[in-house]
Amino acid sequence: MSAALGILECDVDVVWAADLNALPAGVWAAEAAGLPLVFDSHEIGYELDYVPEVFRSVWRALASDFIPQADAVLVVTPDFLPLYSAFGVENMRVIPNLADGPEPYPRRRLRSSLGVADDALVAVHVGSVVENREPGLGVAALSHLPNLHFAFVGAISAAMGADLRGKAAELGVGSRLHLLGSVPSAQVSDYIRDADVSCALYSPERSLNLKCARPNKLYESLAADMPMVAPAGTSVGEFLVSNGFGGVFQDGDPADLARAIEVAASRHPRSMRTDIRREYCWEANDPAIADALQVAVESSVRTRKDLSAVQSAELHSKPREAATAGHSPKVLRRAKGMFQRVRSRSRLDA
Repeated sequence: MSAALGILECDVDVVWAADLNALPAGVWAAEAAGLPLVFDSHEIGYELDYVPEVFRSVWRALASDFIPQADAVLVVTPDFLPLYSAFGVENMRVIPNLADGPEPYPRRRLRSSLGVADDALVAVHVGSVVENREPGLGVAALSHLPNLHFAFVGAISAAMGADLRGKAAELGVGSRLHLLGSVPSAQVSDYIRDADVSCALYSPERSLNLKCARPNKLYESLAADMPMVAPAGTSVGEFLVSNGFGGVFQDGDPADLARAIEVAASRHPRSMRTDIRREYCWEANDPAIADALQVAVESSVRTRKDLSAVQSAELHSKPREAATAGHSPKVLRRAKGMFQRVRSRSRLDA
């Protein structure tokens, strides 16, 4: 509710909710102020594999209740369209996350920081190193390609680091595993630019979200002009193959991962790379984004209110009135209970 109030304190023409957790506040603020609402979906919030099923069921109910109230829905991949159509959503546009121009990394890039030979094959995984992203698969691939080095660029816990190093030691590949920690997000693409191949390792069998979504690591790789490999059966893998930006490997197969890395590197050597991000940058999609905003404004059934004329007490009651108008009380009660359980669990974990 405080987020909705914060929106109402801003002088805006459109409310833009990025992902499902921001949508309820966006809907309440849009209804209170009479503004058009855009829902920008980067992942399937009710299909996140690391969220317990009891919470996913609540997110699913929130999605079916709130998403249809957006005046325009933006999705990062066509795979989302049938999922949201099932909720009765009609005005949808595919707007990829896309690559952004990377900021220079002020220190040494990845390859030079590793100190490996120029003919060494360097694969990189970008993003937090957690169990559901299958980092062990990258470690296992090292035993199938003797000149392969595998680097993980992202936050990693001490326990996960110890586990991966232990697996690498058992396979006799410890010197070719590199856990490098995180890099400022705006500098990731420049930092990894001198690696050979970027890798997505997660299994599409874990969740519908992992199967359908196109995460930032894809676009960070495009911004670095780097080929990428991903599991077969994922939206990322389909994108890479159809655009000639990399390849796929059999899900969970370290030998096939090593093969895919070697093939992708040979087809896109560092000395011959072109600017593969040209068609997939934000600037190229500006017209589509502008058109989606225009449609949202024109199709909105809300009437904008002059909030400057509304008394402070009334203003603060608007979201609460909106929250009970047009929304399922059962869904709202379940959502409130979910958030309370999350807060309680956070206190216990602290």
